[in-house]
Order: sequence, then structure tokens, then C-alpha cells
Amino acid sequence: MGLVLISAGFISIDCGSTTPYTDANNISWVPDTSYISTGQNYNVQDVASNESSTLKTLRYFPENQAKNCYVLPVTFNQTYLIRATFLFTKSFLTAAGYNTSSSTTFYYSIDANLVSMLEFSTANSASLQDASVLETVLASTSDNFYVCVARSTSTDVPFISSLELRQLYDGMYAAGVYFGYYLDLVNRANWGSSTPVVRYVDAGAIEILFKFQRLLKSFSELVP
Repeated sequence: MGLVLISAGFISIDCGSTTPYTDANNISWVPDTSYISTGQNYNVQDVASNESSTLKTLRYFPENQAKNCYVLPVTFNQTYLIRATFLFTKSFLTAAGYNTSSSTTFYYSIDANLVSMLEFSTANSASLQDASVLETVLASTSDNFYVCVARSTSTDVPFISSLELRQLYDGMYAAGVYFGYYLDLVNRANWGSSTPVVRYVDAGAIEILFKFQRLLKSFSELVP
């Protein structure tokens, strides 16, 4: 079973990057300065050269403010997939003022809805397999999505490695995605392959990600 997306609403943001580029899968990545005005760029030092370029930079938020939000333009009442990737590494620990045994915790939300509380307590390696990837399928309730990270305590430093927006075809999910609910990624497996991630893009317009399971949740279930 595959996931097919259309070119409208196709945004790939390499957080912390300063230059646009096109990767080996023909996906065009852009810097994040057009979508957010807070935070600082960081070049990750301990990522292998053969890893995705999106893991080699991040944006972190040492400022003491309630939320730091990316503003993603969308079309009202359409279904989208939002994918956020977070890679916690030893070099970032040092840059953010932590020692290597420290941890950080922060909230990840879309609009006013809490999606997840992220906790990072180890940073022993730096590859895509070690990254935390959150995928949320939901309907737009305005002309923008506000994708935010917020510290849980005054000493935590939120960060993000990449952010992707994909508009989905109407009726792709038989049950539909209703306001106040979202689909959360449960599992994705590429059976029988030694390649951990499979991505395919045709002329930069369509992306297919194989073998997924998603669970319908209510945003109200996550409100503290």
C-alpha cells in the first residue's frame, strides 16, 4: 500500500540551512527563513557525509518564549501530511550548553493542538535511523498551519531538523480526516530490504512512501 501526494502544497524545509538545493530524489529543499523568524541555525558536526543533507543542519530555540512556530501556507479544508524530523546529537548538546549526559524535553504542536511531547536523553550517534520522525495527517482549518515547538521547562531547548508539507488527494482515506482529529503514524516497514528509507519522486511532483499504518486520534486526548 502506498501514499501518493500531489504537487500543490509540496514544501520541503531544511531547517537551519542557508541555501536551497535538490537532493538525489529530485526533492527541492529550501531554507526555513521564509517560514519562521525566531531561533538560531546550527551546522551539525557529527553527521556522516553519506547521510541526508537535512540532518546536517537544524534550528534551535534558546530564547525564553512560549512557542516558536513555522507558518506553512495551505488551502482551507484540504488534507495534508506534515512530517517533522528531529535529530539529537552530541555536537548539538555542546552548542546548546548541555553536557553529553543531559536531556531535553519539549512540546510539538500544530495550530493550537498538542501532537506530542518529545524527550531526548541520549545522543550517541547521528543518522536518519536515530532521528525522531513525526507524521501527522490532518485537515486545514485556515489558510496556514502553525507548526510549533515549545519548551517544557526554562532549561529545555527545542530544535527541529526538517519540516515537510504534502497535500493529499481528497478521499484518499476512506474514513476521512475530520476537524479535531488527525492520523498519527504507527509503523512503516520496508520488508526484505536493507535500505531503511525508500522515497520516490516523479518530476518533483509525487512522493510514495511504502508500507504504513496510521491511527486516528483526537487532539483533545493530548491536552495536558
